Amino acid sequence: IKVTPSIIKRFETAPENAELSRHQANEAAFAMANSGWLGVGLNNYSYNINETSFSRFIPLEIDRGIVHNIYLLHAAEMGWLGLFVFLLLIGNFMLMAVKIIFKRMDNIVSWVAIGILAGMSSLWIQSLLEWAFRQTYITVQFFMLAGFLAALPRVLRNESRERKKKVRRKAALVRAAQLAATRPGSAPYPAMGAGMELHR
Repeated sequence: IKVTPSIIKRFETAPENAELSRHQANEAAFAMANSGWLGVGLNNYSYNINETSFSRFIPLEIDRGIVHNIYLLHAAEMGWLGLFVFLLLIGNFMLMAVKIIFKRMDNIVSWVAIGILAGMSSLWIQSLLEWAFRQTYITVQFFMLAGFLAALPRVLRNESRERKKKVRRKAALVRAAQLAATRPGSAPYPAMGAGMELHR
C-alpha cells in the first residue's frame, strides 16, 4: 500500500517511447518463436536482437535489451513447445498448492501452501511485464519454495501417522487399565483423583 502511489506515478509519467520499445520487443519475440520449433536457442534473444535480421523490429540500438515478458522470452528462445513445457512445470507446482489448500485443514501445512501459492501467483502475474524469473536469485528462491511445496504432502502424512500412533497408545493404556481393574484378585485401579493419571 505504501508504494502504490509511486507505482501509479511510474505508469502515468512513463515516456511514450518506453511503451513503443516494449511493443517492438514483443513483436521480435513472436517472430523468433515462429522461426523454428525450438526458437533461437536458450539465452540467445539478446544476440539475435542485436546481431541478426531480427534487429529490424527495434530500429534504435539503445532499446535492444531483453523482452519484458517472461513467457514471450521463453517462446522466443525455446519455441512454443518450450513455452508449453515451461507452463506445465510452473502450473504443476501451483496445482500442488491448490490441492493442499482445498483439503481445508487448519494446520501449518495448509498455511504454508497458501503463502507459497500467493507468492508464485504474484511472480507469474508480474512476469507479464518483466523477465525477473531469469535472475539467478529469484530462480533459486522459486525452486526452493517449489521443493518445500512438494514436501508438504509428506509432512502432512507424517503428522497424521504420529497422531494415529498417539491415539493407539492412549487406547492401549486404557485397555490395560481396564484389564488390571477387572482381573480377579487384583486391587482396583486407583482413581485419577488419587494421584495417578493417564497421559498421552
